[in-house]
Amino acid sequence: MTATSSTPRMRCAPTEAVAGDAQLERTLQDAITRNEMFVEYQPVFRLQTGDMIGVETLLRWRHPERGVLSPSAFIPLAETSGLIVPIGEFVLEDACRVLREWRSAAMRGLSVSVNVSAAQLAYGDFVRVVRECVDEYGVDVRRLQLEITETVPFKDRQLVLKRLIELRRLGLRIVLDDFGCGYMTLQHLTTLPVDGIKIDQCFTTALPDEPRAVAVVSSMVELATRLKLSIVIEGVETPRQASWLSAYDNVCVQGCLYARPQPILREPLRIRP
Repeated sequence: MTATSSTPRMRCAPTEAVAGDAQLERTLQDAITRNEMFVEYQPVFRLQTGDMIGVETLLRWRHPERGVLSPSAFIPLAETSGLIVPIGEFVLEDACRVLREWRSAAMRGLSVSVNVSAAQLAYGDFVRVVRECVDEYGVDVRRLQLEITETVPFKDRQLVLKRLIELRRLGLRIVLDDFGCGYMTLQHLTTLPVDGIKIDQCFTTALPDEPRAVAVVSSMVELATRLKLSIVIEGVETPRQASWLSAYDNVCVQGCLYARPQPILREPLRIRP
């Protein structure tokens, strides 16, 4: 089930407790200018065919004292402090750089997904930032996908809706990340302009042994199918999980069973479905 390529930066890494102290915030302010932030890319595959369809950007912080930190350790702090704006621009620019480098015919059809929080949509002029970044790197906007994450409720739902509509008009695809967790509720499927959902790994972990997890995932897949939304299952790490998911012919998968986060790819990977 592992990915293969003729030529062979983390969702699989342990998460750290959120540290919201003042010292961490001061350090975070300078992290980008000191080149401590870096991005890795985790492939996403169509399960039935084994084809790679794109990658997700995964931000990491190489902290000078605490080592490499995953987003759970600093993104909530970045959101509350407003630092999510420059950090988000850094990730977006890296994603556009990757799309520009994917000039070969084999890579040209792949997409790059960027995580965008509700706070990013609320702060500043995110639509303008996206437009300028796409123009600067000369990339096809249709290959850029935004995964909307929500660690806090939308404070200005109308503003978020307005900006998502504007982003859709630019040609970007909008996906609800971590669907079914936290504040990512069914209501968003009727009120927000979305093209797909990502089912969080907290549900995948219990497959296929936990009946309730089986029922929940099955229901989400069926709902997304009826709504004609794309479906990505995150956190697939065992052959038994993959075998159970193979019953669905319209799901895509992402997880350490297939490919770990890594630097920019030069050739598409494939899995054995």
